[in-house]
Amino acid sequence: LKNTPKHLTMKVLLKSLLLVTLLSQFIFSTCEKETVAEQPEEDIIKDSVTISDTVVLNPHHNPGEVHIFGNPYLDQTYPDAVEILGGAGTYDGVLTTIRAVLKFGQDTLPQDVEVQSAKLTLYSNPTPLNGNNGNANIGNDNSLLIQRVTSSWDTATIKWANQPATTTENEITVPHTNVPFEDIIDLDVTQLVKDIQSNINYGVLIRLKNEEPYNFRIFCSSKYEDETKHPKLEIIYTKKVPA
Repeated sequence: LKNTPKHLTMKVLLKSLLLVTLLSQFIFSTCEKETVAEQPEEDIIKDSVTISDTVVLNPHHNPGEVHIFGNPYLDQTYPDAVEILGGAGTYDGVLTTIRAVLKFGQDTLPQDVEVQSAKLTLYSNPTPLNGNNGNANIGNDNSLLIQRVTSSWDTATIKWANQPATTTENEITVPHTNVPFEDIIDLDVTQLVKDIQSNINYGVLIRLKNEEPYNFRIFCSSKYEDETKHPKLEIIYTKKVPA
């Protein structure tokens, strides 16, 4: 370059610098784009995990429990009875039927849970007030139905004549027993509880499958003196939570 004019040398240098600058900007821009593409977006939803839990509902003096007793001419519905039952007998020669409506505090479950299993336990009343022979289970056909209640009711105003509506969908049949004091232990009521969870919790109705005298299944209510014999609903559920 000794014989090259100075102004030509400067032009060559400027062009070289410009080329290097443009090339550097291109490389930096490309790397920046690749780096941005590899970064996770801030609003990506985090993975969730499923947890499992168990709740046991067996309240003392359950306000959502009532003993419905009556016929077209008689009403002795009583929310504070120490027993609940499905039964049928006669009163002054007239068929009289006894049913029970029972609502557990299922509303206390966390939102968006999925019920995996539900088991109902009812204990025979050792000292039954109804029936006629001192046994809790009486008759030739004391099989029961447990049905979901589909309309509102209030223990202060419920009567035989205005008892709430029920549905036969997914109703549960409890078979007849000849055992005088046979408890119902861990009866599978999973689908019934799922139906309640998907709708409004009006509880369940317990009644004889065939309401003919003289048949009875008599259980302790939540007002019974021995709290270990109160009705119990055990629910296992799962719920998704952020990881």
